Amino acid sequence: MTATSGIRRLRTIGALAVIAAALGGCWTSPEVVTASVPTDYRQRHPIAVQEANHSIVVFVGAGRGGLSAPQRADVEGFGRTWLREGTGTLVIDVPVNTPNARAAASAAHEIRGRLAAAGVPSSAIRVNRYSPDDPERFRAIGLDWVE
Repeated sequence: MTATSGIRRLRTIGALAVIAAALGGCWTSPEVVTASVPTDYRQRHPIAVQEANHSIVVFVGAGRGGLSAPQRADVEGFGRTWLREGTGTLVIDVPVNTPNARAAASAAHEIRGRLAAAGVPSSAIRVNRYSPDDPERFRAIGLDWVE
């Protein structure tokens, strides 16, 4: 083999390498989405803990004021739960202008006292009086805490 043929052979191999590299750059792969990771941490790490509103309903008859023993236990338990977990205001929704308005007012007064007995400060309790859409059907007091 002569020096000229060796140089020619190296040139040919070099040219083939350059062509192979150029053709390799033209190869396309299946579509890859690279911007699929959200920038917001709440979307990247969706585990979240949220406070929720809690409520109980106390049914009140038209001829009876005050709470039954199970209702008293429910209200006191609600107050104790609020002391452990609550951060908002306790709202007592009391119906007015209904056939049981007097009994509801008496029950709301007792609810407020039972919450105080459970340790809830009076500054954390709000009484909301309202007139329901259908006063004949409404027989309950709502007790909520709003976070």
